[in-house]
Amino acid sequence: MKIAIVSYDTGETLFEYEEENNTISRTLEVAVAAGINLEAADLSRAYLAGASLAGANLKRANFAEAYLEVTDLSGAVLTEANLAGAVLQWAIFEGADLRNADLRGADLRGANLKDARLSGTEIRRARFLGADFDGAKWNKQ
Repeated sequence: MKIAIVSYDTGETLFEYEEENNTISRTLEVAVAAGINLEAADLSRAYLAGASLAGANLKRANFAEAYLEVTDLSGAVLTEANLAGAVLQWAIFEGADLRNADLRGADLRGANLKDARLSGTEIRRARFLGADFDGAKWNKQ
């Protein structure tokens, strides 16, 4: 099955991948491993639980209401990303750049945000119970 990841602002295909029993998680992992720029990717409502997206360029990506439980986003660039209403329980954001991201209403219970860059991040109604913010940077850096 072929799955395409498209840009929400241009409709352009950023990456596509085909294999038997393919999933959006698998397609993203292949794209990240290949170093594909996924800026402005439309991943709203995507099921990405457990995906390994460490180091990905997901600047301005739309993850609104996506399911990313236990997803590895360590070192990922998520500046200006829309994660509003996303399920991010136990997700790993260690060293990620979340500056100016939208986390309104997101569920980050148990998330690892160690050394994450969080200045300008919108966090109204987000849930952080048990999240680890050790070394997180909230000011402009």
